[in-house]
Amino acid sequence: MPVAVAAPLLATVLASIGMGGADEELEHTTAWRWREARAGHIVAATLLAALALASIGTWEPENYGAQVIVRNVLGCFGVVAFATVIFGARLAWAPLFGYVATVYLTAPKPPTNATAWWTWPIQPASSSVAWWTALTLFVLGTALYAVVGARVTNTRDE
Repeated sequence: MPVAVAAPLLATVLASIGMGGADEELEHTTAWRWREARAGHIVAATLLAALALASIGTWEPENYGAQVIVRNVLGCFGVVAFATVIFGARLAWAPLFGYVATVYLTAPKPPTNATAWWTWPIQPASSSVAWWTALTLFVLGTALYAVVGARVTNTRDE
């Protein structure tokens, strides 16, 4: 379980910084259709991370194998996409890291179906509630990020 939780978290944290452009204000003023580009960016990053990490999930495919890693990648990227809209690309990883760490440390072990909606990162592969939660997070986060984009943060000294 630690690898099935930590590997998707680390991949998402590393990819989150790329969710904001070098000049976010310029991005919001161009005529380019950014919605499709942002959605494609999230889908491509999620697919790349899921494919790369699924290979490490072959050691125990019944409970915490490749299916759980792919599910956690989907959920983590959805949360980071949502957080990018609120906090900007620089800090988008922080809410996800805090959430996953809290769930990992405080959720009941073994995980139960009654708590699957909020403990989706540590649920076994057979939990359909955890799958639906992760998919919902991914779809909502991707849609919000595609429409709104990263929060503009002023990091320049003026």
